[in-house]
Parts: sequence; C-alpha cells; structure tokens
Amino acid sequence: MKELVGSLGITGNELNQLSRICSRLAQAFLRYGLTLAEINPLAQLEDGSFIALDSHCDMEEEAREQQTAVMDELGIGWLEEPFPAHDYRSYREARTFGRTPLAAGENHYTRFEFDRVIEDGAITILQPDLSKTGGITEALRIAAMASAWRITASCE
Repeated sequence: MKELVGSLGITGNELNQLSRICSRLAQAFLRYGLTLAEINPLAQLEDGSFIALDSHCDMEEEAREQQTAVMDELGIGWLEEPFPAHDYRSYREARTFGRTPLAAGENHYTRFEFDRVIEDGAITILQPDLSKTGGITEALRIAAMASAWRITASCE
C-alpha cells in the first residue's frame, strides 16, 4: 500500500497516514464483501492530517446488515441515504445494525415529509436540500423542527 501511495509523490508522515487510510479501506473491502469502495474527495487539513469528505460503498444485498459494522469500524461520521427516501422500513432496520448515525433528506420535500422522518426516529441527521425543500424558509422550518427534537440538521 505504501508503494501505491508513494507513487503519488507523498513522503514521510503523510505517506504513513494515507497508507493507513487506504489499508483500512482495502481491509473493509475484503472483509465485508464490498463490490465498490471509493473515497472522493480526500482532503488534507492545515495540520497535515487527512480526512475523507465523502465515500461510496456498494455491497451485496445479503451483506446489508454488515454495512453498518463497516462504518463503525472505519469511524465513519454517518451513513448518508443508503435507501430510497420512501423506504422507511429499511431505515428502521438499518438503525439496529450498529452505532453509525443514518442521514437523509436530500430527497425529502417540505417539513411535512421531515415530520415523518423525525417521528420514525431512525434518521438522526437531517440533510434538507434547499433546491428541493422549497428554499431557505422551508429549510429553516425543518432545522427548527430538528432542533426541537435535538436532531442534527445540515443542508445538502
């Protein structure tokens, strides 16, 4: 793995950090039967450390329960929209699989759809999309609802 990362012209401590990230991703790919594992983008912070800003993983349906175990192991901040917006049952099921919070909202519209999401309790990070929710005013209403329930809201 160091050879691969080193071929990018990265050396020293940065090489070690990136090698660890890539190795953990490769181990998860093999251990959990992933069919795709991607980090894009990977950013370097001012202190020289690296953070994966977004990731995409696909896996066989029968491995769905293991997906959250992968996220827990890799220290992922949240699992974003693993199911279609209307599939409330799958969100409730997935919530029981591990500790990684579930996020959704890009494809939920207006505060009335978010009301259902909040009441179900499976999604703990709301991500309204300003262009789909009806603009800033509606997004502010959704954020106020989230705040009242002590749920994180972060616009998409």
